[in-house]
Amino acid sequence: MNFKIIDLIKTVNSGSLSDVVDIVHFNLEETNGDHFASRGFTMNVGPANTDFIEYSDLTEGIVKAWVSSSFLASEAVTSMGDMYPYATGSWTGFKNSVKSELQSEISSSMVPAQTNGVPW
Repeated sequence: MNFKIIDLIKTVNSGSLSDVVDIVHFNLEETNGDHFASRGFTMNVGPANTDFIEYSDLTEGIVKAWVSSSFLASEAVTSMGDMYPYATGSWTGFKNSVKSELQSEISSSMVPAQTNGVPW
């Protein structure tokens, strides 16, 4: 499964800090041959004053670590504005839940709903 950071939403000034990332938009993607499925998610990360990293110093790896280490059972994870019943007790549980759904979607897309031809 591929994990991509799509966008960061930041607050220009937050107390003594500037360019504070509040929200991370990310995708989880699965492929099987030529078939592809993905889900987009939004996560509130909020500022961590003790571990603040300047916006210009952020890397995709740092932001991925924020997302993967911030999963709690009480967190709400949204996908395209809707709530989904994914396991959110841990990052691994969440990823496995999404992966299972994406693999099911891909499997369904690999079996055509209609075919054409004649039986003779």
